[in-house]
Amino acid sequence: MANITAIQGIAVLPWQPALALVVISCALTFVSGLIPSSAASRRDPVEALRSE
Repeated sequence: MANITAIQGIAVLPWQPALALVVISCALTFVSGLIPSSAASRRDPVEALRSE
């Protein structure tokens, strides 16, 4: 079997697009955690636990 590391350009990702992907991922994670937490903060704790 040929040496797979000898293939040039198989998975090249410059640092700028990689950084953009990380920033987008962090932003989406933040928003997806913020929406349920803000909805939970508006609920009455007793009612929230009763419906659990």
